[in-house]
Amino acid sequence: MKKNEQIHTDYMKVTPQMAEGWLTFNLIKNRRLTPSVINRYAADMRSGDWIGDNGETVKFTRDGTLVDGQHRLHAIAMTGVPQYLLVAFNVHEAAFSTVDAGKKRGFGDVLSIDGCLNSTLLGATLSWLIKQSAGGLHVSVQITNQMILAALPKYPGVEDSVSWATAHRTKRGNLAPSLAAFLHYELSRAAGQQKAEEFLLSLIDGVSPTGKPLYKSSPSIVLRARLEANSVAKAKLGRTDVVALCIKAWNAHMAGRKIKALKWARNAGERFPTVAKPA
Repeated sequence: MKKNEQIHTDYMKVTPQMAEGWLTFNLIKNRRLTPSVINRYAADMRSGDWIGDNGETVKFTRDGTLVDGQHRLHAIAMTGVPQYLLVAFNVHEAAFSTVDAGKKRGFGDVLSIDGCLNSTLLGATLSWLIKQSAGGLHVSVQITNQMILAALPKYPGVEDSVSWATAHRTKRGNLAPSLAAFLHYELSRAAGQQKAEEFLLSLIDGVSPTGKPLYKSSPSIVLRARLEANSVAKAKLGRTDVVALCIKAWNAHMAGRKIKALKWARNAGERFPTVAKPA
């Protein structure tokens, strides 16, 4: 590339071999690689959800140095799948300082652009549903914005569950809104909305919405006490552990059992619980 050439862009098919070659021109002071970003891009590329014509460019300076696009190129090399990318040539040598200076769009941002209400909470809820469908909430899954958008039509009624969770937010710290929405959706799917809401409201409020008596050994009350203790504990349970306890309490509730305590022995090899349906 000649120094007197002006900046120009090409929409190009980039093969894994090209990607590996271009990476040899990577700027030494370029930002460190983030494996999670590469894996996220690679997941979209393998699934066919990658969008290469979104306006983002791979950038080369006038002397041929790569100043932006290393994560995309690493993902192409990793997957072995060619992708079409917009490539900018002859950008100014100082371009690196201005690359990616803006805020990255999160799940809530892309859902809001798509016209969804309560978009941040909806995105968090969909991420739980995607994890569950991909092998369980205890399994690490790399979730992308494209996966979130693709998941929305697969879970009809999830927006209603998000609205319910929004209307029943609690300051007591016993159930995060995204987990409340996730549980509302899953329990409603298993046993119907009425039964799901009766259980969740007894957990949130500490009293039965139907007027039935609750006891210290009632699963929702045991769970409520456990989560409130966790909210002030120094070593807090992870959200996956919290969901596991919620499901175990629900299962005891559906079986009509009284319980003294709730525990998920993850480290002892106990399987992640599945949501019980009516007998």
